[in-house]
Amino acid sequence: MNPIKKLRTKRQIIWLVLFAVLTLSNCKENEPKVFVLGQTHEGGIIFFLEDNGMHGLIAATTDQHTNIQWCIGSCVATNAKGTAPGTGKTNTAAIMLVQKTDNKAALICDQLVHNGFDDWFLPSKDELNFLFIQKEAGRIGNFLAEEYWSSTEADVDRAWDQHMGNGGTHTEIKVNSACVRAVRAF
Repeated sequence: MNPIKKLRTKRQIIWLVLFAVLTLSNCKENEPKVFVLGQTHEGGIIFFLEDNGMHGLIAATTDQHTNIQWCIGSCVATNAKGTAPGTGKTNTAAIMLVQKTDNKAALICDQLVHNGFDDWFLPSKDELNFLFIQKEAGRIGNFLAEEYWSSTEADVDRAWDQHMGNGGTHTEIKVNSACVRAVRAF
């Protein structure tokens, strides 16, 4: 084979290999990311994933408060009744709308800026239970063996909370104190 033709063939092969590598690497960037429970992501730890695994909920890595009321003074009904995953944000917005500065737990989460993110909220009753499940599985930590507020209201005087030591849930009088762990959606 002619040495010039052989050199051109090697160059073509090198370009073809480079083109293939670049093309394949670009394809991988466009593929959806696979998330896993317990993974650090967007300011916290993933503790809940939707069926498609592309979206879910993230918990802050530390508590925002360890002794705070759900509301102060004379509490009012907020209609924050959502319990399911995905309702904590709506509940928090309802609490903020009705109680404005007379609430404590939701206000702390609503005003939180943590690890560069400012869209945190107080978890719903079921979101809080998923936090407990992931804590027990060793995927998320830094919880006290104490009660934590949810954003789910039971009635004008009570809201749901969960004990992060034993997993028990019950309604608690809103002017009593509990811990708060903020969450956010992605």
